[in-house]
Amino acid sequence: MSNPILSDAARGGSFPIKFGAGVAGDCRHTDNPWIGYVSDHWHGRTGKRRPLIMAGSLLSALLFGCIWMVPTHWPMLWQLSYFALFYLLFSLAAALVAVPTISLSYEISHDESQRAAIMAVNTYFIKLASVLYQWLFPLASLAIFGSVVLGIRWVGWGVALLLIGFMGALPALFCRGTANTTISHTAPGKPGFTESLQQLLHHKPLMLLMAICLLQLGGSVFAASMDYYLLVYFVSHGDIAQGLTGKVCCLALMR
Repeated sequence: MSNPILSDAARGGSFPIKFGAGVAGDCRHTDNPWIGYVSDHWHGRTGKRRPLIMAGSLLSALLFGCIWMVPTHWPMLWQLSYFALFYLLFSLAAALVAVPTISLSYEISHDESQRAAIMAVNTYFIKLASVLYQWLFPLASLAIFGSVVLGIRWVGWGVALLLIGFMGALPALFCRGTANTTISHTAPGKPGFTESLQQLLHHKPLMLLMAICLLQLGGSVFAASMDYYLLVYFVSHGDIAQGLTGKVCCLALMR
């Protein structure tokens, strides 16, 4: 939702909002190893993944809805600060859902065929979401909302409550890890988080592979953001709804 599509809807002038989203996004990636470490060492009656998933889904839903409640009469700098703060908090809460959920998906079964089936289902949802999210701005632009700003708020809270809050909590309610996945992470001789991180940094082939993946992902993100400007401002002459319709059609053909 922090892409240029809803940046234009939030308050004109997308640069401050995109800048704040970029800063918050960079900070988000540093907490994933720590959340994974906490999840691995969590001890509770309901398991080590499910409490974090439930808390993270509810918290991220609340913070995501708050992102779009920035007062439109505020100066641009205040809007930037508000957006950057809540986007950062949402990113941290979203990682609290994503990291344990991914770990739980590997722990549901030890059978390789079942694991492959689980990942296939995840892929279907990811591909479907990559197409459907392009329709959020046309949906928010409907006359029923009165204005684009109000439409963004209604759509934002709808996504927050239904997709993030409700559907994000489903794994915590219905998924269980297999019994023998609860292994001790404090066994004698097992390196801690800092020692593991140091071993990773000194593993040159793995660091080279991670650098290649980072460059590939960075290039993909840069290329993916350019088609928005081409379709909206060059092909559709600034008509956002028409440009997004063209982007959805292109995505549907590629999928």
